[in-house]
Amino acid sequence: MKSGRILAAAGAALILLGGGVAYAATAATAPTASCVVTNPAPSMTTGANGSLSFTSGVKCTAAIPRSRSTSTVTKTVTASPSSTSAAATKPSATTAPASATSTATPAVARTTASTPSASSSPAAGGTGWVRPTAASTGYHGALSPWAGSTTFTANNQTISNTDFGGYIKVTGANLVLDNCHFAGMVFFGPGPLTVKNCTSNGGINSDATYRPINGVTYDHVHVIAGAHDGIDVFSSSANHESNVTLVDTLIDGMSFPAGSTSHGDGLQVRGVNGLTLTRVVVNDGPYQSQDNSAIYFENVNGGDSTMRLTDVDLYGGGYTFYTNAVSASSATNLAVKAAGHWGSYHSNAKPSGWSFTNVTGPNGAQMTP
Repeated sequence: MKSGRILAAAGAALILLGGGVAYAATAATAPTASCVVTNPAPSMTTGANGSLSFTSGVKCTAAIPRSRSTSTVTKTVTASPSSTSAAATKPSATTAPASATSTATPAVARTTASTPSASSSPAAGGTGWVRPTAASTGYHGALSPWAGSTTFTANNQTISNTDFGGYIKVTGANLVLDNCHFAGMVFFGPGPLTVKNCTSNGGINSDATYRPINGVTYDHVHVIAGAHDGIDVFSSSANHESNVTLVDTLIDGMSFPAGSTSHGDGLQVRGVNGLTLTRVVVNDGPYQSQDNSAIYFENVNGGDSTMRLTDVDLYGGGYTFYTNAVSASSATNLAVKAAGHWGSYHSNAKPSGWSFTNVTGPNGAQMTP
């Protein structure tokens, strides 16, 4: 099913960031300028060789507040680096660019794929856990703008309260992104990396192409996938990725242009040793032919082992939960809330390495993968 995939993560990331500016400093060097239209419209295009190219369309100094109408969060966040500009509603992945004379990002209503409406309703089987939603994940408060795609090479940095104008590329170690918004991210290790209280209007990819990766954490992150995988966890034949954690994280908003030959998964895993999902919702939304699975585990690049899935809701896809052979792994309180186009579960090889507890299908009945 994956033979048609053309999303080559490393190649795409290099092309996306080829025109970006490299920064080794922290967000304190963020520029301040008014909005400038640099391209006709934000776009993501697919090249003949399968690579992706991203153009952001606008560079803007407007503070971007995070609206959480249903959230109980009352903390006031002060943008750092400081910025004084007009407030605007959080932009969507499909927001049109501001006009050339605008000095603030236009107020727009964000739309995403449907998300479970009852954030505290119990899962099938009787467990009661609080589902992450668009209101409880992602950035909040005013953000300070940082124009253009950015490469972080320095170690031991914390970047906070920032709205990046493009993709982020990370090659440094021990980086923390806290309360940020960006168009997508690629991480080339070595780790650790922590992304928390952030929103991505595009895929996030950690890729061990060039070196092993150890320690990646996504905490209260909202990934609006668009025409991408939501989150990728990739090893290579030479280097392996280990100790990846998703907690209180939502992946949704998958949508491909008509006729697109790309394919996407909410969470795609291609070789990992140690993957923990706790209170995670992956919602692929209405089915499209490019939509593979909410979660897709591939037995490649060293295989997948020691995976722990606890309190996980899955929606949609081709097959919602797709797994090859793994080892020493478990799924507890995993619910397929909406079956995929072809079914809830598929495996190319009997998953003898899995231990399943309270895995339920769309009707709430126990499901034995």
